[in-house]
Amino acid sequence: MEIRDIRLKAFIFVLVVSAILIFSGFLEIIDKATKTLLVELFFLVMGVALFFQGFSKFNLSRLIENLPTSKIRSLAMGLVEVKGEVQKHKKLLHAPLTNLECVYYYMIIIRYQKKGKGSGWVTIRDDKAFNSFFIKDETGRVLIEPKNADVVLTPVCKHETGIGKPPLPEYLEAYAMQHQLPLKNFMGLPERLLFTEYVIRPAAELYVLGTAKTNPNVADVNRGKDVEDLIIGRDSDNMYQGIYYISDKPEKDVIRKVKMD
Repeated sequence: MEIRDIRLKAFIFVLVVSAILIFSGFLEIIDKATKTLLVELFFLVMGVALFFQGFSKFNLSRLIENLPTSKIRSLAMGLVEVKGEVQKHKKLLHAPLTNLECVYYYMIIIRYQKKGKGSGWVTIRDDKAFNSFFIKDETGRVLIEPKNADVVLTPVCKHETGIGKPPLPEYLEAYAMQHQLPLKNFMGLPERLLFTEYVIRPAAELYVLGTAKTNPNVADVNRGKDVEDLIIGRDSDNMYQGIYYISDKPEKDVIRKVKMD
C-alpha cells in the first residue's frame, strides 16, 4: 500500500470518527464545554490534515519541476525522468475498439442511466492490458514496466451516442453488436453511451517519471554495466510515495495531475 493511500485513509478515518462523535447522540451526554472542545478539535484536525496534504503535494510538484531529464545511458538508481520513443519488448497487443497495435491499452464504455435517486454515468464495460516496453533516446534504451503506473494519455477514440449525436463508426458498431451492448432503449431511441480508448503505440513519444532499479529478470551471471540491466517502475517503499507516471503529454500536465490527486 502506498504511503499517500495510508495517509488518505487515516485522514478519512479521523474525520468520520470525529463527525460521528460530534453529530451523534454522544453530544447529549456531555457538558457544553466538552462539546465545544470536541467541535474545535474536529476542525483543528481537519485543518492540519488539509495543510499537510497540500504541503506534500507542493513539495512533490516542486521535486518534479526540479528533476532534470536523464539521458538513458547515464541513468542512476532512484527517481528518474526520461523521455523517448516507445519500442516493443514483447509481442504487441491489439486494442479492443480500434484494433491498433500497441504495448498498452485501456478501454472504457459508460452509459448514462438512472443512478439512485438521480442519473449519472455508469461503467458497463472496461478492459486494460499491457506488456513491458522500451523507451529509447539518442543514447540508449531502458525497460519500462507499466504495472501500477498512473498513465495519462490522449484518447485515440472518444465517441458519444445518443439523440442528436453522430452515428457510430463501423468499427464501434461492430464491437457493440459483438458484445451485445444496448445501443437503443425500449422505445427504440439511441442509448447515451460514451466509448473511450487509450493506447501506447510503438514509436510514440513518452514522458516517464518513475524509479529506476535493478531488473530482477536479468541473471546475475549476465549482469554488466548495460543500462538494460535497469528497469523503471513503481517503488512504493521509497520517499517519493510510489510516484510513477507515464504520459504522452508535457511535464506540466503531469505536475497538474499530481496537484489534483
